[in-house]
Amino acid sequence: MRSGIYAFDMQNVSRPLSITIITCAMKFHEPFLVANYIGLRNFSRSIRWIIVNNDDSALDLPREIQNDTKVEIQKGPPLDTTYGPISIGVHHAKSLKIAAWQVKTNHTLILDPDFVIIDWQRIFQEFNRVNEDQIAAFGTPWFPTWYRKIVNSLAPHCVFIKTNVIQSDFEWYPISKIPEYLKNHDSTINAPRSQWPIFKIKIFKFVLLHFFNRIKINTEYDTFGSTEILAKQNRILFLTPQLTRNQLAKLSPFLKYKGGRTFERLIPRRFRYLTRHYSVAPFELSDSTQHIEHWVVGEEIFGIHMRSFGAEKLLSKDYSAVIEFGMHLEFLTGGRVSF
Repeated sequence: MRSGIYAFDMQNVSRPLSITIITCAMKFHEPFLVANYIGLRNFSRSIRWIIVNNDDSALDLPREIQNDTKVEIQKGPPLDTTYGPISIGVHHAKSLKIAAWQVKTNHTLILDPDFVIIDWQRIFQEFNRVNEDQIAAFGTPWFPTWYRKIVNSLAPHCVFIKTNVIQSDFEWYPISKIPEYLKNHDSTINAPRSQWPIFKIKIFKFVLLHFFNRIKINTEYDTFGSTEILAKQNRILFLTPQLTRNQLAKLSPFLKYKGGRTFERLIPRRFRYLTRHYSVAPFELSDSTQHIEHWVVGEEIFGIHMRSFGAEKLLSKDYSAVIEFGMHLEFLTGGRVSF
């Protein structure tokens, strides 16, 4: 039997869950790691957390975290740039795999470094459903604005999964299924279609948003490819994304309105931007914070994800994304959680 720390099922305390958290982080993720650490320790003082540092620089975390015997910070593997633009994703997947093989508990929580959980108790109550034998994993699908991603695959942002699943023949990154053009080092080839000159013309932009983009839905593989197979076996539960009206408008201007969302449900499922259950936020985001993703349980936000737009800012040493994220976090929690 595996040894480990337990979070008890609120409905059935005779069935404890043993848990280890694994996170792959860069130096600019330090504020997020601290925020999650505080929330985690307020929930449980004893859950083990493996943090893989994928940066060249050491993580400068508070002494409390460094001295916590349940937190293990280790160096990640060297970055292999063979795969061009997707090399970062492949590197992330390799680091997750290395950390996964160090887990000794029955369950693993894979947590993105910029995914801040603001209600640990609420989400762990949901995760307890994975204790049922027929369910292998429970977590975040790809946020709807990433409509090209495989619908039945989990996104490794916040995933609670049985450890034996990821310690077996698990495909962390399905490189063989990635189109060659996505591996190309020439950034001009990979430029977003929306930046093509022809789509500056209103009529062609309309066609792009309302018709052409829809044929790209559910076509792009990414990290966690094996979970598509699990989903086909009905062994996955998905958490619910919450979109703001301007995030819906990014998919299609019509979706900003109730009428547009009603029409979306009439379109054949293969061509829907909104292919699974979601909710609409009772607030709006500013232009600078539209990248932030909200995730809910029972319509209540339990966690938010800064996402790659903010990461690009941080890589360029522009820390405004962290400030914006922190202000939004305080807004959502009434100041209870902050950086």
